[in-house]
Order: sequence, then C-alpha cells, then structure tokens
Amino acid sequence: MALVTREALGVVAAIVPWNFPTVMAAWKIGPALATGNSVIVKPSEKSPLTAILLADLAKQAGIPDGVFQVLPGFGHEAGQALALHNDVDCITFTGSTAVGKKLLSFAGESNLKRAFMECGGKSLILFIMTSKIWKRLPQLLLQRFVTIKVKSVRLVLVCLFTLQSRKSLRRCYSNTWRNGNLTIRS
Repeated sequence: MALVTREALGVVAAIVPWNFPTVMAAWKIGPALATGNSVIVKPSEKSPLTAILLADLAKQAGIPDGVFQVLPGFGHEAGQALALHNDVDCITFTGSTAVGKKLLSFAGESNLKRAFMECGGKSLILFIMTSKIWKRLPQLLLQRFVTIKVKSVRLVLVCLFTLQSRKSLRRCYSNTWRNGNLTIRS
C-alpha cells in the first residue's frame, strides 16, 4: 500500500535581490504561505523597505504574528545566519552564483535544508536574422542593462544570419552605437 501525504516544510527563508523587490518577494512568499509554511524574508540591504511594507500589509490582511517576518541586514550577516540556522527548513535565493554556492554550502553544514537557487545571468538573446529585427538590437541591449548591475551582466548574443544581413547589422550598429560597445565579428 502506498500513501502520499503533503506536508508543509516549516520555516522558509527567502533571500531576495534589490531589483524588482516586490515581485521577487511575492514570487517566494506566496507559494510558501499557500502551502502552510512560515516565511522569513531577507531583502537586499539596498531595498529593505519594500519587504517591511509587505509584512505590514500581511499583518493588516490577518496573517498571524510570526508567520511572515522580515529580517533586514547585510547578506554576509543575516543571509548567512539564515542559511546556517537549524530551525530554518528551506532556503530560497535569487542572486549571484558566488553567493548561491556559499548558501548551498551553509545549508549543507547546518541541517541539510532544502535549497532553491536562481543564480547567474539570464541575458541570452537569440536572433534569427531573416527580417529587419536587427533594427531593434540597441533597444534589446538597453533593456538588459536597465535593471541589472553592469558587473553581473553575462550577455551572450547569438546571431544566425546571412551575409547580406550581417552587413546590414554592421551598418545599423555603426550608425546607432558610435561608442563601440558591441563588436560584431565576421
């Protein structure tokens, strides 16, 4: 006889980045609360007020005290403490790969808690150069840099094009981006 039971994990620590703090926190808080867990949110030190306001709204909505908490602070202090704490049953993180590796290590050192990491870049742009889509290249590149730190950008541009559209791309690029920030190689 097989029996499947679904049980809450317990305490979920959610570490959210500075960009899109409300949306990123909601993506982590909503599912955790909906499945019966308590949540501790560690917002970025650059945007702690958003999470604090979310906690206030949760309290006004009737969430019991202690079910949704915010722990502001620096990552190497507050984030590490959450990852190492034995009463935290799960940790979820969005941010750099280097920090994600450290958190996984801390999760293993403590109580071997479940860890969900969203690490690294997401800036792949795929062009199939069969139309005049290359005219949008400057806009697409600008959108990738608006909400992320320049240091953490890993931009990969994959171009599948004909010889004729390659010349068109170079012509568009040289007319639009005179500073030479993007190099097109033949």
